[in-house]
Amino acid sequence: MLESFVMLAVLDTILPIFVVVVGIGFLIFVHELGHFAVAKWNKVRVEAFSLGFGPVIWGFWKGETHYRLSLIPLGGYVKMAGETAADEHSDDPAEFLNKPILVRAAVLIAGVAMNMIVGIALFMVAFNIGVPLIVPVAGGVVPGSAADRAGIQPGDRILEVDGTRVIDFYDVIQEIAYASGAVDILIERNGSEILLEAVEPTKDPSGLIQRIGIRPPFEKGVQVDPTGPAGESGLASGDDIVAVAGIRTADPNLIEYRMGVTPIPVPITVVRDGKELTIPVTPRLVQDGEPLAGVSPATRVVDVVWWGERWEKIGLKPGDEFTAVNGERARTIEHARALAQAAAPEPVVFTVLRDGKEVALREVSGVGTAAEWREWFDQIRPRMPSLATTRLTLVDDRSFEDGNPARKAGLPEGAEILEVGGRPVKDWNEVRREIHRTASDEPVQITFRVDEEEPRSISVQRRRQVTRLYGVSFEQKTEIVKRSGIAGSIGAGLRRSFHTGLGILRMLGGIFTGKVSAKALGGPVMIAQISYSTAKKDFIHFLYFLGILSINLAILNILPIPVLDGGHLLFLLIEAVRRKPLPERAMGMFQWAGFLFLILVMVFVIFNDFQRILG
Repeated sequence: MLESFVMLAVLDTILPIFVVVVGIGFLIFVHELGHFAVAKWNKVRVEAFSLGFGPVIWGFWKGETHYRLSLIPLGGYVKMAGETAADEHSDDPAEFLNKPILVRAAVLIAGVAMNMIVGIALFMVAFNIGVPLIVPVAGGVVPGSAADRAGIQPGDRILEVDGTRVIDFYDVIQEIAYASGAVDILIERNGSEILLEAVEPTKDPSGLIQRIGIRPPFEKGVQVDPTGPAGESGLASGDDIVAVAGIRTADPNLIEYRMGVTPIPVPITVVRDGKELTIPVTPRLVQDGEPLAGVSPATRVVDVVWWGERWEKIGLKPGDEFTAVNGERARTIEHARALAQAAAPEPVVFTVLRDGKEVALREVSGVGTAAEWREWFDQIRPRMPSLATTRLTLVDDRSFEDGNPARKAGLPEGAEILEVGGRPVKDWNEVRREIHRTASDEPVQITFRVDEEEPRSISVQRRRQVTRLYGVSFEQKTEIVKRSGIAGSIGAGLRRSFHTGLGILRMLGGIFTGKVSAKALGGPVMIAQISYSTAKKDFIHFLYFLGILSINLAILNILPIPVLDGGHLLFLLIEAVRRKPLPERAMGMFQWAGFLFLILVMVFVIFNDFQRILG
């Protein structure tokens, strides 16, 4: 019996990987097949047809062509006789460069065309069967956000963004992310359509894209692992969580946040069969990843006020920046909390920076203990800090089983890091890099300064961070989007392909104009992760994702970058205008420049992928 379970577990892991390899291999195959078929049709001699690059693993000859499988599965190629100026040439009409410009252009375009056709076909099949997509409904609204100010409420269904009809939540995010200014949003509420005009998107706290502050919708009821801490404590799938530690909320994002910051055991209130039950749950603490020093980049700016009645009464708003507590300078939000805790039970007055002016909030009295102040500050979320800083905030002690190692070593909140391991640092990426250069079993030497004091050094012994596992999860709310009949399927496939391609171009344009951060780009690691997760869901999800990937492949290949098909087409256009090819030396320089550019982009996106993984 045990062997059967092990075999099923192995198959559950290996089968999706196999499906991913076959699926992505298929997209590469059809791209190269397009080049190959049109080349053969026009009597161009094809010397090699390869899936993958590098050393040949396996191959065979058929006629004048060597069909091969190569070691590096990151693409493929078709090698045609006389393909480049550097190849040996003759007057043989079967050589590529001896063909008319239109024939050569047709060969180059064929790969992109095949990917477009396959992408459209995959979307057609997926919509004909029915695709589960996240409904375009505001599941939650960030307090103080553009959506909140515009009057969007949880449960509102978004129909259009700036006149563009949306079919899922991703469409909404995309239209807002690439908008050039304020957007008009058509919503449906209680059966009536309402037009919200001039909703102004703002940059996401992560700095990657612009948003308006809506969260995706989730299914009612929580999914509970019966073998996890929540299941063993008495929670069951279908329970509707309505409060955590006495703070009432139905937003899954806030529920998960609250479970992460509440002292354990965590009282979780659910509704079951119309009755409320409060069940204490003690999470399983798991040491996670590489040992950490317990420091993060600092911020003083409030991003979101959750359960904000207390803060609203004294006048705190999202976007406020803490500057002082009872007149004493606050270096970070955590430092503001520490100053307030130290003042208990005396009254406290917070000073914040708002619209360039310092504003004193209303006095808070009656908070008698440090624990009460902790509860106050658990109800606000700091804004994502800039990585350009070297000023630190100390990670919460609850993130480590035996307390924050930096705090235990005496590193003060809000200090400015000058050196790590004797090496100067000028931003947080360098701080993180130098910390990780130290062996995990050796202390990290950190030189710091607090305000105008003299620099000091301290030794911090890294510790593994603790992840709380409850065994509960929330499923995003989806609906089956289906288009019956050939006409409906073709229309849906064409529309989705057009919007997918347009989204890629808008994203690239947004990166060049600064509207979208280049950190939003993903590489092969992210593609592999998404492919694997969609393959594990079901076949339709994976089919739909392959459609997106196929359109991506087509758009990226047509970009006018030397080495890519679009770059070769650009050379053909120049040749048509000049009535002769570019000089061989110039072609070679452009090709190398394009190759180096692609290598740099690949390194950058892989770095982005690992940044996401490492957090």
